[in-house]
Amino acid sequence: MNTQITIRWIKISSYIKLCVWAALSIGILYGLVSFLFSLIAGSSESAEVQIVSMTVTGGLAKVLILLTVPLTYAGFGLIFSLISYYPFMFILKRWNKFTIEGEFEFESKQ
Repeated sequence: MNTQITIRWIKISSYIKLCVWAALSIGILYGLVSFLFSLIAGSSESAEVQIVSMTVTGGLAKVLILLTVPLTYAGFGLIFSLISYYPFMFILKRWNKFTIEGEFEFESKQ
């Protein structure tokens, strides 16, 4: 059952969670695609990951791509959410609402 809810205000912690989960999802997808392309490339030296001043190549680099890309995206999602929260709230106040649609579970606070 689809339900529409209108957001008039959102806590910063909820906004951060939403942004980090969205960025992590994109990071997982991009990490998987990068990992698959590095496997398709065939050569064990085709993958290369630079961590600070250290360069890792070969099979270990392919695994690092799979693990570090989602975490990097989640970190950027955190930074993005901290920067964009107040502009988002400003826009919400100007337009008075933001409607989203989906399946939601409502919990009563006691």
